[in-house]
Amino acid sequence: MRSLLGALALVLASQGAAAAQLDLRVPFSTELDTVEATTDPDALREVRSANAAQYRREGWWLFGWGVASALAGGVVAIALRDEPEWLSFGLTTAAFGAIDAGLAAGMLDLGGSRREAITAGRLGDLTDPDAILDASITRQRKSGQIFALNFGLDVAYITAGLLMFFLGRAKNPDEQLLTGSGIGMITQGAFLLGFDLAAWIHTGDRAEALERLR
Repeated sequence: MRSLLGALALVLASQGAAAAQLDLRVPFSTELDTVEATTDPDALREVRSANAAQYRREGWWLFGWGVASALAGGVVAIALRDEPEWLSFGLTTAAFGAIDAGLAAGMLDLGGSRREAITAGRLGDLTDPDAILDASITRQRKSGQIFALNFGLDVAYITAGLLMFFLGRAKNPDEQLLTGSGIGMITQGAFLLGFDLAAWIHTGDRAEALERLR
């Protein structure tokens, strides 16, 4: 138990260090703070490109965390499969990691279609700058709502993890499947809580940058 708690502390500490180095601020805040209200295609294209770049960078952070969690969790589950606490911790971590990596894939624009559409001045079937601006703002606002919902789910993950941990300790300290899974959920929920909070804030920043073009 102490070794697993020590591992949890190390993971959370490394997460905090990474968060301190992670710059997810809107990358064009200085350049476009003085942009005047306009629907000029070049200005709109610049803002949309910067928005897409930040969104893609967020996706890479989530994807990297997911892959690392899936691999590390899998290794732990296999290597320590005879220890219930480590086995459940590893399986929970791997499961969360696989889901995170899968969800992040849609943010990465690996085929470049999103960037190509921005360069061409398109958004789906839209080509009119006014319509594209309105649709882009709406998309950012809806994306913010999704991240807000995810933030609430992250709180639920952490709460459920704490309950599992303490119930496992109270019910049967020798059967540690619940405690291991609980610690895994706390660890994953803590990262996602910070990630979704940052992403939620950034969608507002991106929407405001677009609003300035009106």
